Amino acid sequence: MSNLQLLSVLSLVSAIATFVPAIAQAQLTSVSTYTQNAPQEQRSDAEKVIEVTGVRLNSTPQGLELILETAGGQQLPAATPTIDDNNWIADIPQARLALPEGDYRAENPAQGISLVTVTQIDANRVRVQLVGETATPTAEVVPSQNGLVVTVAPVTAAPTAQTPAESEATTEGEPAQEITVTATRTAEEPQDVPRSVTIINREQIEQQTRLSQNVGEILGKLVPGLAVPTQSSSNFGQTLRGRNVQVLIDGVPQSTSRNAQRDLRTIDPSAIERIEVVRGPSAIYGDGGTGGVINIITRTASEERLASQSQIGISGALGDLSGDSLGYNLQHAISGTEDNFDFAVSGSLTTTGGFFDAEGDRIPPDPNAQGGFSDAETLNFFGKLGVNLDEQQRLQLTFNHFDDSQDTDFTTEPSVNLLPGRQKARTLEGLNLDELPGTRNTLLNL
Repeated sequence: MSNLQLLSVLSLVSAIATFVPAIAQAQLTSVSTYTQNAPQEQRSDAEKVIEVTGVRLNSTPQGLELILETAGGQQLPAATPTIDDNNWIADIPQARLALPEGDYRAENPAQGISLVTVTQIDANRVRVQLVGETATPTAEVVPSQNGLVVTVAPVTAAPTAQTPAESEATTEGEPAQEITVTATRTAEEPQDVPRSVTIINREQIEQQTRLSQNVGEILGKLVPGLAVPTQSSSNFGQTLRGRNVQVLIDGVPQSTSRNAQRDLRTIDPSAIERIEVVRGPSAIYGDGGTGGVINIITRTASEERLASQSQIGISGALGDLSGDSLGYNLQHAISGTEDNFDFAVSGSLTTTGGFFDAEGDRIPPDPNAQGGFSDAETLNFFGKLGVNLDEQQRLQLTFNHFDDSQDTDFTTEPSVNLLPGRQKARTLEGLNLDELPGTRNTLLNL
């Protein structure tokens, strides 16, 4: 290699040695600059968090005004509120509470608003929450030069819809009476019973007794699904939805061990306050309630100190208005309330004459019906004494005696069955029984 070539190689190596450190130094300087700038950006973000040093809640003609005050009069960023049930919520970013008491809380500051809170939910967010009593509060976030203002409009309760019964009671100045169903053995409102329920009140009973004093006939007209009465002292065949019913008087079952089917012929309508019928199988009172439960509630005492009522009625058959068809009904009731004591006493006597058809012929009683309503006499005595021990306890004694008997001289002539074709029943006079058909029932309940 010549001297000239050697000199060229040495010059090239020297240039490379000088250039490489310069590149390395430039790269190192760039990295150093990058690593030094990161802490400066973090410190810049931290400096943007604004401290809330005071919270004031003022009443205004327009409602409420919630003021969040900041250190140095810095303006807080606005927040978009959210609604959750009766809660109005606004989360303010880049904010931190610096209150001496920690969080802010005000209970019932205005009508319709039950709670106002200002709390720290994380490192850089403050939550403002308004809780309404019955509805969501209406509020607006307004930025302020010294912090932030939340204006709250007054909350007015929505008017509740009144049922027709409530409206009529208010108009007449009488409170609406709440009817409960006790046939389920617990006091419940009718709409809360998970079965079909029929309630017959005292007014309906009085309307029906103008035509008949038979409880079974009254129920047959007013209770859906209950069969028509058998026109006899027995309620055999008068089923509810095709099945037998359990009859109660003030929750006491009236069925006998022999199942004599006289359950609806055990009390006079004059001693009944209301009747509750729950359709569907029931076993809570024992056997016999496959079709449902009929609970007869006896009369209650008047709220007055002393009240009395008397009633006289006459009945007769249009086919024959002679003395044999005439009957009468006598009733008298007295009741009252004095302090914690109340009482109710009543008595009734009902006589029924013979039954006649449109042609004036007597309708003979059915010999297989175990007694009927024609030529019958019914006597009923009822008494109730009660004392209210306190708002939750009451002691009550109930007594009812029912005596019904049929004394007739007529029966069906059997020879009619031997005649060809369809024949009208004929009456045969001269019936003489050693023991008159009837029903006697005494109830004593404490």
